[in-house]
Amino acid sequence: MPGLTPKPLLSIILALAASVIGSEPTRARDQHGLRACYGVVTFGRENPDIRLMQVVTSAQHMSFYQNRTEKTPHCPVEVDSCQLKSFVVPGDLLLVGPDMDDFACGTFISPIARRVKNQFRETIGFVPLSELKVVNTARPSPPAWSGTWYRSAEAEIRIEQEEAGKIRIAGRATYGAFDPDRVKRGAVNIGALEGQVPLPNANMIALGEGYDGATPLGDDRSDCRARLRLFGPYLVVEDNGGCGGNNVSFTGVYMRLK
Repeated sequence: MPGLTPKPLLSIILALAASVIGSEPTRARDQHGLRACYGVVTFGRENPDIRLMQVVTSAQHMSFYQNRTEKTPHCPVEVDSCQLKSFVVPGDLLLVGPDMDDFACGTFISPIARRVKNQFRETIGFVPLSELKVVNTARPSPPAWSGTWYRSAEAEIRIEQEEAGKIRIAGRATYGAFDPDRVKRGAVNIGALEGQVPLPNANMIALGEGYDGATPLGDDRSDCRARLRLFGPYLVVEDNGGCGGNNVSFTGVYMRLK
């Protein structure tokens, strides 16, 4: 990330973990109990049930559908009044959350995405499960992990293959790096992840001393905990909020920019 050169704040021990995370399913509901989708990966909320799914609709495109709110109590259903303008086409790959009747919360980022004003364009909304199929991501190939992965804003993670079947992970994140006032005041908060581990034989790597990724991240921020899961073109990262300065988090969806 241009201009991002903080010294490592944390040196963490990484452990390989199984790809299945034992936790209760996350439901896409807001505080009022209404059905809502704000993206598969959101700050402060773990989602162990993420899947990679491919669009297999027989139509020219598949639409996204809006949340169930007090103004749209009948949504999401496949009717014009619930349909959003955003859509994907056959062959596109999405991150999808738990089933909710005939729909699930979905997130899509184009494989040719470019960051505009340091932001990816993420397409988010409910997607009809009848027009999707699950893609197997249990054992990614070693090259699938390698490269520099970028989140929508203020975070990047570099994964490099080394000798003897090892990989090295180095992550940098900030809060306020694109706020001129915070930069002027020296109030940009930073965080870092670093470590070396054997190549994983599943689609997840757990970060943090004694943490195996199979249990919830928890609320204890005295130690950095995070997990990285690879779903095709998407790297999904979730942390416990203890991996850097105030408001710094690595949580989010990352892409390798072409």
